[in-house]
Amino acid sequence: MPLTSDELSKGDARKSWRGYPETAKAVLQIMKKGWVVRREGKHYRAYCPCGVSDFTLAGSPGRDAVHANKVRGNASKCPKQHEVLRARKRQGPAR
Repeated sequence: MPLTSDELSKGDARKSWRGYPETAKAVLQIMKKGWVVRREGKHYRAYCPCGVSDFTLAGSPGRDAVHANKVRGNASKCPKQHEVLRARKRQGPAR
């Protein structure tokens, strides 16, 4: 899937949270799961793969480990089960 101009790549995410290693690791983990992170001025917003959920990410969090836990917690609140959906897509439609 091609990136739009405001979507972050994994390299951009590493650069954006360079002084915040825990937050960078958490953001990269959710991006690996399909979340899309976009720049919105000074902050960022993470969008769920199913399009239902989103949340704001601080550009420079006050406490790195606390913000990383918030990122992981917010990402876990997505109402859809992405792994189940991906498995169904791979199998194809039921006949």
